[in-house]
Amino acid sequence: MLAPFVSDSRLILPWMIQFIYNDESSKQGFLKYIQQKLQTFGLKPNNGRFYEELWDHLAHWMDSELQK
Repeated sequence: MLAPFVSDSRLILPWMIQFIYNDESSKQGFLKYIQQKLQTFGLKPNNGRFYEELWDHLAHWMDSELQK
């Protein structure tokens, strides 16, 4: 009974990441959001390039997951 829901939900996260990554304004908004959250919780912010590279790796990984 839950199989279709579980199957479909496995695609939602990769699609969400793919959408945000492909839309430059969403991508920049997300990176800004992460910086704000780091400040809010008193975590050490890394330079912006670190998060862009992380986002690139995550998007490519999710793309390969979608291809499977």
